[in-house]
Amino acid sequence: MGLASKGWYTFRGSPGLSKSEAAGEIEKIYGVTVTDVRSLKVSGKERKVGRKGMKVTGPDWKKFFIRLKEGESLEAFQAVQDEVKT
Repeated sequence: MGLASKGWYTFRGSPGLSKSEAAGEIEKIYGVTVTDVRSLKVSGKERKVGRKGMKVTGPDWKKFFIRLKEGESLEAFQAVQDEVKT
């Protein structure tokens, strides 16, 4: 049982994005009502590149958990859920 079946959806955003800004963007793009937002900072992964094995760090980003009003869902996520079930 995934988060989407409980009304939670995950999105990736820039580290400077606030919870209220993320909720506003989701409401504007998908035309849904956001009831709750949770977020966490994710540090960029470190990897080695080149012949000398220089360490390079990827960009930091934020993961947003968005909860929608009961009864609402996102069609883009429905297609993924249907594929997982089969």
